[in-house]
Amino acid sequence: SIGALEEWAARAEKLRAEAGLPELRYVVEHKFDGLTVNLTYAGGALVGAATRGNGVTGEEILHQAMTIRSIPLKIPFQGRMEVHGEAFMKLSRLEEYNRTAKEPLKNPRNAAAGALRNLDPAVTASRKLDACFYDVGYIEGRSFADQREMLDFLAENRFPVSGCEVYADTLEGAIRAVHAIEA
Repeated sequence: SIGALEEWAARAEKLRAEAGLPELRYVVEHKFDGLTVNLTYAGGALVGAATRGNGVTGEEILHQAMTIRSIPLKIPFQGRMEVHGEAFMKLSRLEEYNRTAKEPLKNPRNAAAGALRNLDPAVTASRKLDACFYDVGYIEGRSFADQREMLDFLAENRFPVSGCEVYADTLEGAIRAVHAIEA
């Protein structure tokens, strides 16, 4: 809600002022309704994948993640890094899947979560999930000035990003962007 956004911005502004950091800027991005995935790369290869789990401990899903065609198995960046994104099922895929399924799936979020938590990667592959990435949680020897630079880096390394970001210099601009997206 806009109220929750304003409360969050007030807390962020207080922390920014206490730390003496530059003025806040905002990025409004679409929210994907799927399952958060954390991917680890080393030497340009995908070496680990996990769910967010309880925020501290997730479930290992490397073999399942490797069946999602939009997740790159190899990337140009050769250092170690962890990226965060969302695995999801498109509504059109859910409808297609449910036309022939013995047990139709209730919604795309549950479809994605069930597919990634399934022990059989063939089940995951059958759901034809997609993924979109929005954050670098850890990276060796590199830093980012802002979200735009981070998203550009992700795109350069063949990670799908939403491409629907709206940048705003003020909270009011971010709220206008939210209203424009809602419309």
